[in-house]
Amino acid sequence: MSTLSWGWHAPAHSNKVVRWILAALRGIRLALDRRNEAMLCLSTVHIEPPVFETHLSFESPYLGFSFYPNQYGGFLMVPSRSKLEVSALHELPPCLEAVIHYAAHRGYQWIKLDPAGHVVAELAQFHWETP
Repeated sequence: MSTLSWGWHAPAHSNKVVRWILAALRGIRLALDRRNEAMLCLSTVHIEPPVFETHLSFESPYLGFSFYPNQYGGFLMVPSRSKLEVSALHELPPCLEAVIHYAAHRGYQWIKLDPAGHVVAELAQFHWETP
């Protein structure tokens, strides 16, 4: 038997259990670290205003991606490259398709659409009326 610092006597095999638990916790931490996903912050000028209203809402007619709107724009989940090849992105308006492909080919999993986001020269830009 071994004595732990607080005076509790533990059987010798408890060290193996403790090592196993610590190894499991390290594995969980590594798995959570891998879940960090890259996000691209793009300006909303790359999406046509009518497209934003029709395709980027909870009531979107296109259910091939997730979009979470907020008061400034929202967060768009980017399909993986393998899903892009087999998906029906061709049914999307060209501006939305271009933004998704731009992010996917650069390894991003999310796009934050925000008026103050980055403006990319190679993507189309559209005029938004300011209130």
